[in-house]
Amino acid sequence: MVKIFPIKLNDVNDIWINWLNDKIVTKYSIQRKKKHTLKSQVLFLKKKLNDKNCKLFKILYNEKFVGVIELKNIDKINNCAELSYMIGERELWGIGIGTKSIDLILKYAKKKLKLNKVISSIMSVNKASKKVLTKNKFKKYGEIKNFYYFQNKHVSKIFFIKYLK
Repeated sequence: MVKIFPIKLNDVNDIWINWLNDKIVTKYSIQRKKKHTLKSQVLFLKKKLNDKNCKLFKILYNEKFVGVIELKNIDKINNCAELSYMIGERELWGIGIGTKSIDLILKYAKKKLKLNKVISSIMSVNKASKKVLTKNKFKKYGEIKNFYYFQNKHVSKIFFIKYLK
């Protein structure tokens, strides 16, 4: 069973740090270019928790902390936010945790935050993220060609949007 809960400072642990330092987990993320420590993650989380335009959640699968999901750049004037997510436990990839987590955060965005649209962007080569977004009925609405330099070639940045009805 997948659940999401608001993250707290005491959720920072070695497991989360290991995900962030795992080159496979962060393959399509800017996080792959950073070295993460408990101290750097506590500083990061304090900043996020103090940001009124951000809601960061831990993802639990069968009560185990397996990832994070975030609504950031929350814009109350235009009723929208940007979505990002990471499933850190590689052995649990492909079983629907990302899809269900996104479904849960979209319900939160609509009910609690009164948002009417959520956007997300991915590298064009990130097939898993494209799959979970489209399973949640996100639609492609734009692309910037050659945006990222990834694995010795240029790849596009693809934008997705979901209107919450």
